[in-house]
Amino acid sequence: MLQQTVVKAAIPGFERWMKQYPDLPTLAGSGESGVLRTWEGLGYYSRARNILKAARILMEKHGGKMPGEYRELVSLPGIGPYTAAAILSIAFGEPRPVLDANVRRVGRRIRGMREWGKTGEKQLLEWLEREIPQEIPGIFNEALMELGQIICLPDSPSCGICPLTDHCEAFSRELQGEIPGKKSKAAVQRETILIIALDEGSVLIERKKGGLLEGLWMFPSVEKKREAPGLIRSEIAGDLRFWKNLPERIHYYTRFRDRLIPRVYRVKNRISGNRCNRRWSPLKDLDRYPMPSVYRKIAGDLIEAVRR
Repeated sequence: MLQQTVVKAAIPGFERWMKQYPDLPTLAGSGESGVLRTWEGLGYYSRARNILKAARILMEKHGGKMPGEYRELVSLPGIGPYTAAAILSIAFGEPRPVLDANVRRVGRRIRGMREWGKTGEKQLLEWLEREIPQEIPGIFNEALMELGQIICLPDSPSCGICPLTDHCEAFSRELQGEIPGKKSKAAVQRETILIIALDEGSVLIERKKGGLLEGLWMFPSVEKKREAPGLIRSEIAGDLRFWKNLPERIHYYTRFRDRLIPRVYRVKNRISGNRCNRRWSPLKDLDRYPMPSVYRKIAGDLIEAVRR
């Protein structure tokens, strides 16, 4: 969870997850839809799918136990060099350094590494391999990660309370502002109309195929520049009559900033049935479907509007 999610958001997600899946057999025997629903709000849902796949492999091929070999770990879905090193050092006491964004920043400042690339990454990893203590590799890794998280910050690091200033090249040369430097990319702006087709107490939803949000349920959508009702008129074989707008929401994901514009339409003469990736759900059952958190809020707005 912490690979792409801040601690504050991950803690309640972790507590919810452990309550739902207290052990490996419970997780391995669960369906993807329930797993995605429990993961809701943490983003990057491929992580949840990979955890489920890995749990099933562990039950089938490893007797329900986490392997202690690097090659076996990196063969599991969702586990790469960083996660494998963290598991081996923290859980198995193997002296393998981790190299996440926080550790990378700490290491670069200590060694005064302005330039960065594959060569620098290799040099930093080799340096950490020499420095990591054989007796407490897990504590060493966790300490470096926490140092980068709470003290050696990207902007305005708290050098006055850092225990490593005597060894820090960036501090002695006042290079904290230059290392690691800023790489900011402007978010790609999008505007999306959500077509919320309402028929009595049911609403049309569709399951995303492929991409970051694969397996999640959302309202049919279309780019703002296109004619909204035309997208689903052929699907529902009925009349769409505009009812009202719901509050707009902003959806941030990867490098996109998507302005979601929810428009609610009343449907008459619906004759289409459910399909594998699109179905009519009673409003009271929407909670059963895993959704991106912003869509969950829109669903709440819809339910509130109908109650009025």
